[in-house]
Amino acid sequence: MNRILLVLIILLGRQAFAQELCEVTQDETGRIISTCTIYNQSQVSGAVPFPSHAQRKYLGTRYLTYPTWGKGKIQIDPGSPEIPCELAFDMVSSDLLCKLNGELTANHIAPYMFEVDGMRYFRQNTILAGQKAAHIYTNLLHTGATQLLLSMQKVLLVESVPTNGYTKANEFAGTFALKKNYFVQKGDARPELIALTKSALLKVLFEQADALAKFIRTETLTVDEVARVLTYYDELNAEANKTKPALSAEPVFTQFLHDNIVYPSQGWLNQLYARVYVGFDVSSAGRLENITLLSPTNVGYGFDLAVTQGLGKYLKLKTTYAGSYVLPVAFTLTNLKDRQTAYTPINKLDESRLGNRTVLEELVVPVTIKKSVEKPREIWGYYD
Repeated sequence: MNRILLVLIILLGRQAFAQELCEVTQDETGRIISTCTIYNQSQVSGAVPFPSHAQRKYLGTRYLTYPTWGKGKIQIDPGSPEIPCELAFDMVSSDLLCKLNGELTANHIAPYMFEVDGMRYFRQNTILAGQKAAHIYTNLLHTGATQLLLSMQKVLLVESVPTNGYTKANEFAGTFALKKNYFVQKGDARPELIALTKSALLKVLFEQADALAKFIRTETLTVDEVARVLTYYDELNAEANKTKPALSAEPVFTQFLHDNIVYPSQGWLNQLYARVYVGFDVSSAGRLENITLLSPTNVGYGFDLAVTQGLGKYLKLKTTYAGSYVLPVAFTLTNLKDRQTAYTPINKLDESRLGNRTVLEELVVPVTIKKSVEKPREIWGYYD
């Protein structure tokens, strides 16, 4: 029989706590069952404690495997030796327990990689969307310049039963259900949460959205189909990047721009669209400096501020990108009550105002609205 101790401490006051001890077993029908005894102990100052307990049964287990402990291995850091270890992975809290060399005592660890049953799990060093645990581990489902990752967690589902005197109480206080989250990771950029759908992929793979829209035939996709889309996306990107400035092909920087430069509310409320040019330098230390508006100002509508303030949030680039740059940003507007296609700005900055700067690929910031039709208009503004 496989057993593991689960301790949940809930502070009810300075001298009160609850402790839950769980045993995981398998019944004759093959069901995995967690039987937990909850001990409550309240102590009044100067009095003798009066412990009490209750028992709850849950269908399934919070752990990755049954039996809970399995033979596996860990890798503390990339490139370090792989160490054999008995492992138990708590999929509710993402805690990993390890017993080395047959030891009885388990240690909480957070290695770069662990492997159980031939499946490898890699620690993510960034907070992922939809994840709450301190350490998130993902499986690598597709390799390449752009990867597909899977994060598996378990959640405890508790079904409320009406207390009407007629409904039979459920045998289990809850069920441990498996939750899968899929992520796309471009190079070293932060993994982005996706659904296995065409629309979700086009949103994340925006650089090649037009070509991919023709390539993807159905809205709902399988994991294998998503992998094929990512392979095609990498092929398209590799070809496109041959003519791009190196900084425009940097996934971390591109992701940052899309996260931090947003359509200003005064712009879309007034059904306006615009193009903005901003110059900046990357120092020999990789820092963004001298962020300057090059195109005419559009005071009151926020397009210029959206770019300069958004760009100013970037912390540091690789030192290999040192130089002077121009970032063009096109704010495009679609009003569904008017038409299905976007209004795109036509004004462009004269080359004489670009200076001796490398012009990056234009960033497109779209917005879609549905409101009473006024003729959308482009604003360009005036030079200071």
